[in-house]
Amino acid sequence: MKKLLLGTLPLAVVLLLPLPTMARLNVDVHISLPPAIQFVEPPQLIVLPETNVYVVPEAEVDIFFSDGWYWRSWQGGWYRSRDYNSGWSQYRNTPSFYAEIPSGWRDDYREHRWRGHEWNSQRISHQEVQRNWDRWERDRYWEKQQTWGVQGLRVSSRSGPDVHVSISLPPPIEFREPPQMIVLPETYVYVVPDVDVDIFFYEGWWWRPWQGGWYRSRDYNSGWDHYRSVPSFYAEIPSGWRNEYREHRWRGHQWDIQRISQQQVQQNWSGWQKNRHWERQQTWGVQGLNVLIQSQQPSRSVQQQQYQQQYKKVQPQQQYKKIKPQHSQKQQGNSGHGNNGKGNNGKGHGNGKK
Repeated sequence: MKKLLLGTLPLAVVLLLPLPTMARLNVDVHISLPPAIQFVEPPQLIVLPETNVYVVPEAEVDIFFSDGWYWRSWQGGWYRSRDYNSGWSQYRNTPSFYAEIPSGWRDDYREHRWRGHEWNSQRISHQEVQRNWDRWERDRYWEKQQTWGVQGLRVSSRSGPDVHVSISLPPPIEFREPPQMIVLPETYVYVVPDVDVDIFFYEGWWWRPWQGGWYRSRDYNSGWDHYRSVPSFYAEIPSGWRNEYREHRWRGHQWDIQRISQQQVQQNWSGWQKNRHWERQQTWGVQGLNVLIQSQQPSRSVQQQQYQQQYKKVQPQQQYKKIKPQHSQKQQGNSGHGNNGKGNNGKGHGNGKK
């Protein structure tokens, strides 16, 4: 009988712990991060036609570059980093750009074809992509000057609205002075609360919905550009955030709202997001929210420790092989242009066949 009681004691102790203590126990839940890939030298990338998404074609796993981030999927989740081979952090959603990627892009790349057209894919160093991606996207460099290296794509294949169809843009909003903003709790999305339309700021871009579509700009009141998809951050925004804002409440907790100038947001958003500023120091101004956040996601320091422990445990045979550029005879004859393939818009997503 004593043995039986002793055996059930740990469970009883756990059940008797107060709820806030149990929530803190969840901070140490293990989150595995994707293993590093061994690169002999910094990788070269190609841009996928009809997108502004770049990919490392010679890697055995899909590594994308979009909007200043490297992206990769692993074990059913998505991860992103500012570097192509380290610093991965988990991303809650599927990135919005992924809807534009055909599942058979690797076959297209190998066969030098894109939607029935010859594709002379151009290799670009990762340094060049990181320096120029923003300007290239803003100036529509690939479709205007290069048509992504796909012969005849502009005339016979380009059906998207960006080149030929005139799209009405959202009207400007009259601001007497640069707007003040707030950060929405549990996110790194900023919003202008005192205007009648939704204007968000996220990862260096201003965003607004209009007439059933989405638009983005580097400025809060001009330069709007049509965006094909719903931005991924929007899934985190509760539909009733304006009511929460007016009532100074967030999920039943008092919300002491802090106003921030748009200049301060634009200067600091990246550092705040990298350092987890709002949950670590401010908890978004929501009293008592810290316990709830800890129960949902471990802190960045915990993630880094777990990553280091997980990476040390990776056996040599589990790591990916060193990537060496492979050139077909046709590719060598094209002076550095990549392999190509048949056009394939794909019926779903997943890694292409290697």
